[in-house]
Amino acid sequence: MKKSCAVYIGLLLSMMFVCLSVYGWTGANRLTWTLGDSMEPAVAIAGSHDIHVVWQEDISGHDEIFYKKSTDGGNTWSVPKRLTWMPLHSWEPDIVIDLLYNIHIVWVDYASGYANIYYKKSTDIGETWTAPIRLTWTMGNTFHPKIVADQNGVLYAFWPKNPTPMDPNYDIYYKKSTDCGGTWSAVERLTWNSGGSLGPAVAVIPYEELHVVWYDSTPGLSEIFYKSSTNGGTNWGPTKRLTWSGKAFHPDICEENGDVHLIWYNYPTPGVYPDIYYKMKESGSSSWSALDKLTWTAGNSMYPRITQLGLANKIYAVWYDDFLGNNEIYVKVKDTTSGNWSSVTRLTWFSGDSSKPVIDFFTEYGPTYFIHVLWHDNNKGNYEIYYKKDSF
Repeated sequence: MKKSCAVYIGLLLSMMFVCLSVYGWTGANRLTWTLGDSMEPAVAIAGSHDIHVVWQEDISGHDEIFYKKSTDGGNTWSVPKRLTWMPLHSWEPDIVIDLLYNIHIVWVDYASGYANIYYKKSTDIGETWTAPIRLTWTMGNTFHPKIVADQNGVLYAFWPKNPTPMDPNYDIYYKKSTDCGGTWSAVERLTWNSGGSLGPAVAVIPYEELHVVWYDSTPGLSEIFYKSSTNGGTNWGPTKRLTWSGKAFHPDICEENGDVHLIWYNYPTPGVYPDIYYKMKESGSSSWSALDKLTWTAGNSMYPRITQLGLANKIYAVWYDDFLGNNEIYVKVKDTTSGNWSSVTRLTWFSGDSSKPVIDFFTEYGPTYFIHVLWHDNNKGNYEIYYKKDSF
């Protein structure tokens, strides 16, 4: 009787989610076939069909950065291309494509003995790449870099750095390039808080309007903070605290028609599973909406990512959740015209852990809209990169 109840409850939980046969989502496509772990994918879209992906891959006990692309909207993919040849670990890549279709990546590398940020680019749609340029020269470790580009082609790289004797806190720094990555400005410090500032996420509104969020332990426990610049980082507005929950982590942010959309995961009270939360700031406003809770599961809903599909007035949110026993990827969609969120759709059905999803979009003339999601999964024994897309 107890076993039957457990099965019945499991079926009920599964039925809370929209099944995989929802119109538009393809099956999962495996992108890597390696002996070591392939993890931490990052994705950027160019033109109407080109998808560019980078990730870290374990090569004989240390990680290097790899790249592949699809020029037909994810139907077929190039062979993997190795982008780094460093003596120690190369980790946590991020990628962006500017308006001229130049591809830019940043990552963390231990070649100097400390973890520093490196950069390289391709000006021929990923066929060839420049030599790496070192962006930081710190005595403390840097990590989790983010790179964005505005519509003037200006590049911005952000990252947190761990404490050193001269700087006892985790803080966020940035620098920018106005010549397509040829040269970079001096390092600027974004946060000056008494606690640790970590996990920056950045959105750009044309042309030099930057919006940055991060999680910060200054209040004693972790909360989400925000600041913005209207002139490309020359000046910044005041730091604003956006949450008062006690345990808010790993925000992501996007811009849609001038509105700013924010997502993160949060432990509402000690001992309670984390859920996904959302709020937004309308264009021209300095205030943020009330919290909107997106998940209510008896599991860990974590590491959300968000993107916009402004032409279709939609916001897509993805995350992973382990309430069924292992991590699976889920998605939810907001109609920004009505303000309503869809039901949750389950995207993966693997025996291993599917985690760290990333998401991006492009629009094809017609119009047809495409949403692309990638993640890493260990259902084959080691972590590999997987991909699927939605169209409507």
